[in-house]
Amino acid sequence: MAEVFRDGLALPIADHAEPEPAISHVKVINHNTFTLRDMFDSRVYEFPPNKPVTLDMPTANHIFGFDMDSPDKALLHCMRRFGWNVPEHSQQARDYFNNLEFKPVRFVLVETAPEPRRVGRPRKDEQGGAGA
Repeated sequence: MAEVFRDGLALPIADHAEPEPAISHVKVINHNTFTLRDMFDSRVYEFPPNKPVTLDMPTANHIFGFDMDSPDKALLHCMRRFGWNVPEHSQQARDYFNNLEFKPVRFVLVETAPEPRRVGRPRKDEQGGAGA
């Protein structure tokens, strides 16, 4: 089971060994007073203050270091990605990181019956004319 971190606590994220098919994502809420911006796979991601943003696991790993095996490694990853490892931010970096909230999100895939579909020409009574 994968884990994400919040204030040094590990939160479980369901892996793909569950009985029903599921897609795991992470909802990120930036509780800082500034917007975070980053890119992954040629797409720009913005994390405005107090607005949840849902990410798939590869994106969350790239931006926030979710596959790191400790919160300290994830903190160091974020410090490098967001430029918090420079002297003017070094004291606030842990506060910035602790102001990021991560919530596991799981989408369960459910099979549904397909809608009936007719193949071929419409019947005469479906052609929309009188006395065809």
